[in-house]
Amino acid sequence: MRRRFWTSDQVERAPQPAATCRAPSVAMQFSFYGTVHACCENGTNSYGDIRHQTIAEIWNGMPRRAMAAALDAGTYPLGCDLCAVEHPLGNRGQTPAPPFDRFPDGPHEWPRQMEFTLSNRCNLMCIHCNGDNSSAIRSKREGRPKMEQPYGDDFFAQLPPFLDHLEVVAFLGGEPFLAPEARRVWDLLLERGLTPEVQVTTNATVWNERVEHYANRLKMNFAVSIDGATKETYERVREGANFERVLQVRDHMLAAARSYGGYFQLNYCLLPANWHELGRFLLQADELDVVANIIPVFQPGEHSLFSLPADELASVVAALGDEETALRPRLGRNRAAWDTAVGQLRAELARFSQRWDRSAAVASVRAANQTAHAIDRTPAPEPEPASAAAQAEAELRSWSQDACLTLTLVDGIVNAVDPPLWCAPLDPLGWIGRPAEAIAATIAEHVGPVELGAITEVAPGLVRRESVATAAGGPVHFRVVFSERTGRMLMGTRNFPVDAGSQS
Repeated sequence: MRRRFWTSDQVERAPQPAATCRAPSVAMQFSFYGTVHACCENGTNSYGDIRHQTIAEIWNGMPRRAMAAALDAGTYPLGCDLCAVEHPLGNRGQTPAPPFDRFPDGPHEWPRQMEFTLSNRCNLMCIHCNGDNSSAIRSKREGRPKMEQPYGDDFFAQLPPFLDHLEVVAFLGGEPFLAPEARRVWDLLLERGLTPEVQVTTNATVWNERVEHYANRLKMNFAVSIDGATKETYERVREGANFERVLQVRDHMLAAARSYGGYFQLNYCLLPANWHELGRFLLQADELDVVANIIPVFQPGEHSLFSLPADELASVVAALGDEETALRPRLGRNRAAWDTAVGQLRAELARFSQRWDRSAAVASVRAANQTAHAIDRTPAPEPEPASAAAQAEAELRSWSQDACLTLTLVDGIVNAVDPPLWCAPLDPLGWIGRPAEAIAATIAEHVGPVELGAITEVAPGLVRRESVATAAGGPVHFRVVFSERTGRMLMGTRNFPVDAGSQS
């Protein structure tokens, strides 16, 4: 889960929420890759791509308007899987939706909020992060080349009229205080004398005169990510950081925010590595008199409490229960954060008796709401059984033993891409706008000749296909599962060559 700036205080102040989420009616989220989305959680459903379109074309385009219309109708478009599962379970407050309730219903001529994730430049290598979000991980842990920078002079030249209409400007990373691109936006705000609410999610490793200058001039609101309550745990989770230095920077930022009446919160990604310090962290937040935002991590699975086997999760829940009696009366403003986090884990454990899992829940919710893609005007085929879709996807992941490439197709055209690390040499983000039939030829350019296998119908509207590419080092197997109803295609592989790309 990548959402970082969200407060329980905002829940209390928010008006009655929309049926689902107002994000596409009011917001633009600019990703590392140049694609634009509703929020940082939905990397699948793209409004457009800043490398090929202007900001105005993307804001006024059909993909954004269609997504907004679907959510206004109370349905969940493609990519809104987290909310599609968590809202019916009563966990809306732990999803990205509530912060957008502050804005009035659309349509809006201009966006009211922009979220900038313009650079993955980061000095830390957190255990639950990856090289797409951290340049340090990308170069040191993964050995990948530097990420391309899609935000050039033309992008910043287009920004000013949009900035003039914004109420909220949010910055994520990477680490925003290390990113020249973030500073260019801050300079534009200062040059134009604009005073929107500026939110910065930071790892609190950088504090100098320049940071202090921007903080005070723009009256920045800070969300400080500290995933540990002790030096040992914190530095194990956030490799490359110094706990004592982070606490110093935390206190500088808190003092700055209080000097001009800004907002300050502490973020805590709840992980198998740090759940035992949850109570201690909340007590520390109470001592500072700040809100603690506990973020349940669902991906990657190896760092998610929600992916633990039932017996291991039961041990965690039991230990937290033992702590609760003595801890809860000591908590003040962050008692609700404890109740919510522990309550989610207890609810997850209770669902094990029903063999519940999130992929099946996503399929079930989407089937129940008949959420075919909003801009697809063709009659929807009969939906495949939710269990069949979940089972086929689970089998594909098991077969590939790695994350799968997720594609969203609209009328046979690739509309959005969620790429895992292994497929980076294929440049899958460049597939957006291409017909699905061109995928095999694209793979062949990078790997070798592709022999397409027969299409097998797994269930009504759900098909599977296996193909083989002849690479220099031997055959590379690809397997695809495609849902005609949702337009969702998952691709897994075996024996993918680490030097793929040399063919081209």
